[in-house]
Amino acid sequence: IILVLLTFIQCQKTDRKFDLRNGDIIFQRSMQPQHLVMSFLDISFYNHCGVIIIFDDEYYVISAEKTVTYTPLKEWISRGASKKYQIMRPQKEWQNEINSFLRQARFYKGKIYDFQYTWDDKKIYNSELIQKAFYKSNNVYLGEFIKVTGVSVPPQDSTLFKSCEQFVPYNKEIVTVNALMNSPYLKNFIFKK
Repeated sequence: IILVLLTFIQCQKTDRKFDLRNGDIIFQRSMQPQHLVMSFLDISFYNHCGVIIIFDDEYYVISAEKTVTYTPLKEWISRGASKKYQIMRPQKEWQNEINSFLRQARFYKGKIYDFQYTWDDKKIYNSELIQKAFYKSNNVYLGEFIKVTGVSVPPQDSTLFKSCEQFVPYNKEIVTVNALMNSPYLKNFIFKK
């Protein structure tokens, strides 16, 4: 009986060892062309992101894939390159608005991915989803916008870049995944190499 009880407790610790919360933001490297383009805009490893939401003790990620959708957390992580990810949490002063943040993110459910990177609500791209949801709930932009005037492609990535080149939003102001990761309003919580 003690052995069974210890095994049960250990499994619970494994599932809950990180104490994930609603509103935590998760980052990964995706090999999908629409996400790869983010890697070349500001030379970053991570190029995709989503918001963690908990339903009935199950963890999901709201993110912009082909559409804005909910994906079980483990499945979302397994899609990433080498299953690497980083989780960041809004700083303490923003915790009171987490429910509003999630409500705003859920508003975009079903919206089609925005390959044109237009700043409207008809379609939406990955970092735009988080930027808008956070702004609408806190009146603060998480990341700084950049104007895309060009990209820097290392020679070893030229073939990879060709797979996503058509999605580069030249001459548009956008928020990148890396801009969100560098936000002063977020703190590192979990990093898995």
